[in-house]
Amino acid sequence: MKYIYILLLCASVSACAIEYHSDFCEAVVHNDNQYVKQYVDDILWDLPPIYDGYDPIGHLRNLEILIDELNRDLCVDAVISCYACIESFPPQSEVHIIIDDGTYLEERFIDIATPWNGPMYFVGMHY
Repeated sequence: MKYIYILLLCASVSACAIEYHSDFCEAVVHNDNQYVKQYVDDILWDLPPIYDGYDPIGHLRNLEILIDELNRDLCVDAVISCYACIESFPPQSEVHIIIDDGTYLEERFIDIATPWNGPMYFVGMHY
């Protein structure tokens, strides 16, 4: 009898599993740069640099806000790969994203422009 309850419990839990991807996760998986750009830029557009002695560029906290917002999505695991480390004008930061739906993992990097005189913005996405 105990085994029947365990079997029913396992069956009901697996039947309730929802394999749902948000629009953002689908866009990352399908390399839809236009959608990802719009999504990321919507988060970043009103985050001006906040300068202090530890962050002369002023965007480290803003990049952390972006990571927090991306990680609200259940299928996203985002981390800061580097901050203002890509030597370009303006410098770029890189965000490492893993999309997980429970059956496979997709990995991407998002490049974010990190200007000292304005908000950050999406530059590109790559493997």
